Order: sequence, then C-alpha cells, then structure tokens
Amino acid sequence: VSDRCDYVFVNGKETKGKVKMLVNFTYSYMSTQLELNVWIPQLPLQIEVSDTELSQIKSWRVPILSSKRGGWNTDDSDRKAKGCMLQFQHAMVRVLTHFVAEQVDPRDPKAYFLGSDWQVDVTKLVRYFMKVEDPRVAKLQAGRVLSGRDLGTTTIQVK
Repeated sequence: VSDRCDYVFVNGKETKGKVKMLVNFTYSYMSTQLELNVWIPQLPLQIEVSDTELSQIKSWRVPILSSKRGGWNTDDSDRKAKGCMLQFQHAMVRVLTHFVAEQVDPRDPKAYFLGSDWQVDVTKLVRYFMKVEDPRVAKLQAGRVLSGRDLGTTTIQVK
C-alpha cells in the first residue's frame, strides 16, 4: 500500500485484471476487505514510430569517432575520426497500451481504464526491454529515438 493509501502495489505475477476484486488487508490484530479494480496492460503492446522509413540525408556525412572515451587525460590524438559514414534520419518511438480488467460477469466486455479510446504511454516502463532486430540497419537511443544506420529493413520488439 502506498504511503498515502491511494494505491496498492502488486508483485507482477498477475495474469489478468479484475473489476471489484476483494483484497484482504491485515495489520497486527486488525483485518478488513477492500474492493479494488486491478488493471493490467493489454497485450500485444502497440509500438508507434513517427517515421517508418528512415532515409539517408543526401550530402551529409558524420565522422566515425574512435571508441576511446574522453577523460581528464584525453589528448587530441584520441579524438581523431576514422573516416565518415552516411547520416540517416531519426524517428521518435512510443509504446502504447490499454489497461483492462475483466468484469464480474465474464460474459460482459472488458472494462478499459479511462475508456476504450484512451491508451497509456508505457515507453519509459519498457525502454530497457526494447530491441531492434537488426542493429546494422537502425539503433535505438535512450528507448525513444530510432536512428537509421544503413539501408535495409528491421523491426522493433519489446522482449
């Protein structure tokens, strides 16, 4: 339970959400039940990319820097470029989902948190689980920016 008693933490083993779920609370010799709605993300997650085709930017090349990291004792020879590579476009990536819960009567349709026309941006929550299938074609930076690297086709997945 949160410090302000306005939400309950769960352990991540939940397999489905539920409307009007009874939760038992116990503290010392006191015990009570509280009715809560438990919301879970609807799978599969929706990955949204601002531009699905990252083209080469004509006449723009960027230096390929050595892999040595700069530090307090770095001299100019450590920072020399090792040639140039083509510059490709970048795109913003977002991961969205509905949060759903089953109704008390299983014949009723699922309940949607904030309504069926609302999705929650869960990008920050899944950014460390996002992978680009072919890192030679594109690279994901900070879980939000997709940078083109070379010609080809690839996909992004949340694993």
